Amino acid sequence: MGVTNKLCLDVASIPFLWIVPLATYLVTFILCFSTERAYRRGPFVVVAIAAFAVTLWMKPGELIVYQVLAYCVLLFSACMGLHGELYRARPAPRSLTRFYLFVSAGGALGGLLVGIVSPRLFDDYYELQVGLLMAALMLLAACAVDPKSWLHWDRGRGRWRIVAPLVLAAIGAVAWLELRPDPLVIHKERSFFGVLTVHELPDAGGGRRTLTNGTTVHGLQFLNKAARRLPTSYFGRATGLGLALTSRPRKVGARIGVIGLGVGTLAAYGREGDFMRFYEIDPVVTKLAGPEGYFSFVSDSKAEVEFVLGDARLSIEAEQARSGSQAFDILILDAFSSDSIPIHLMTREAFEGYFRALAPDGLMAVHVSNRHFQLMSLVSRLAAEFGAYSLQVRTRSAPQLQSGLSDWVLIARDSDDLMRLQMRIEKRHRALELHPSAIILRRGSEVNLDAFPLWTDDYSDLLSVMRWN
Repeated sequence: MGVTNKLCLDVASIPFLWIVPLATYLVTFILCFSTERAYRRGPFVVVAIAAFAVTLWMKPGELIVYQVLAYCVLLFSACMGLHGELYRARPAPRSLTRFYLFVSAGGALGGLLVGIVSPRLFDDYYELQVGLLMAALMLLAACAVDPKSWLHWDRGRGRWRIVAPLVLAAIGAVAWLELRPDPLVIHKERSFFGVLTVHELPDAGGGRRTLTNGTTVHGLQFLNKAARRLPTSYFGRATGLGLALTSRPRKVGARIGVIGLGVGTLAAYGREGDFMRFYEIDPVVTKLAGPEGYFSFVSDSKAEVEFVLGDARLSIEAEQARSGSQAFDILILDAFSSDSIPIHLMTREAFEGYFRALAPDGLMAVHVSNRHFQLMSLVSRLAAEFGAYSLQVRTRSAPQLQSGLSDWVLIARDSDDLMRLQMRIEKRHRALELHPSAIILRRGSEVNLDAFPLWTDDYSDLLSVMRWN
């Protein structure tokens, strides 16, 4: 589980990558418990030490396939050692039931430690290092009680005077490498949903702060007074959403709902008299983006801002059960964690709740930028299921307007409303003096939506929307 967290949440958010460490673990279990000849202590110890050294040497930006390979070799060799020693220590047949019961209980305990205890104890994914340390101590204990081992306690006490200091020195060196402070990190905190890190990066313009979860940046803010209110990244003024929001007609008291808070960048678009409600599942995110946090988009906003903590879909449905529709003029869906997809927010039943939350002439905007999945037509297919119309907007990076490459799908119930929105976006894009090729607009009606499956609470298919090249 420690390797799975390291690979899938810290190294790369690649779909189905979690299967690789799970399969590696199960293969070692099968090999060791099928025959004692599969395990030889010496070779696997050497391989584990070498693989661990490689993982320490590799830089965070190393090619993903090399990192996955190194961590899986480390996992394979370490688990071969643990399972091999466990099989050697098996009791007589009459006690095997109790033996396997304790083996199962140990696996369950490990899961509880990683899933529940570790997020409360650590500010990063340290359970892998702790697990490897415990594995090393277990292996040394197995050698100490094994009469055939050269480290057997009765005849190898002199060797322990050499081995023990070496082990302590190695533990100290690894602890220093893993725990040494990063001068650019001003805050790091772990929650059930991942490790959130705030970096402060100095530059000639006064510096900037970023919020990252694993390898994905979830928000950026400039620190100087002239630029700190500017929306950035996926929400910059040259993105599909930015063009739509900055070109919207003046309306006093617009109601805006946002699913996913990030650093609160979208609060920068709030106007005097607007009301913005952010739905966020992670309490750590609300703390970092709130008035007492490290980002000021929310506190600087001209709109009235409200946080709703909890799963967005459940929160929206609970509000509707209590007081009816939220009547949002704009509802923005941006709830992706890294590049993973919260499927329960992308189903027909979820969109039914979103449409109930919209005012009759309301606009829905769905952020679908993703390295691994093609989601534009999936969202258009969901919109069409409710008789709505969609506009797919893909924009290139525009550094001069603090905007990154992004994909958005804009949805409206009325075709004429969407047509007018498209015209306003095109006009706004020209006014910003951006190259015409920097934006691609495509109506959902121009796509063969029947080729895309309709996701429901009972059916979803990630393989059908994967980018295969």
